[in-house]
Amino acid sequence: MMKTLLLLVCTVFVSGFTLKGTDAIHKTVLKELVTELEAVLVNPPKETKAKEEIFLVDLEKKGSGMKCEHDYFCQAEEEMVKKVSGLSGVKFDPFRTDKKLMRNLNTYNHQDGKNCKKEIRSHSADEDQEEITLDVFLKDLLKCVKHVNSQKSPRPS
Repeated sequence: MMKTLLLLVCTVFVSGFTLKGTDAIHKTVLKELVTELEAVLVNPPKETKAKEEIFLVDLEKKGSGMKCEHDYFCQAEEEMVKKVSGLSGVKFDPFRTDKKLMRNLNTYNHQDGKNCKKEIRSHSADEDQEEITLDVFLKDLLKCVKHVNSQKSPRPS
């Protein structure tokens, strides 16, 4: 009986510790995302010709709006992987999937066993979506990351 009670107390203690550790990891990933996004925005990729400007879906105006929710970050990752990560040149190096910015965004999207919904990804094929430039897209993403990071609970639902 005492062993069972001791085991129960230890389990509750350890689970509480794990949650605090998870919150710290969320905050660390978010802070690194802020740092990486700010670095890219200070020295954004410059297209060589105006015709080569990169446009991504405006996630704030998309559908019913996914402002700063888990689906927003999933769609942001999907947009950047599809339209920017595969581009060649030093100016697009921070957007490669093996670089810190994209790794942290992917890590954030898949923490707590959450995965990006397949139906969210399929919406990106819609041709009537409003689009914005890469620079504006990154500023919106940075604003969202900062907003989520400033909240008491670092994980949007």
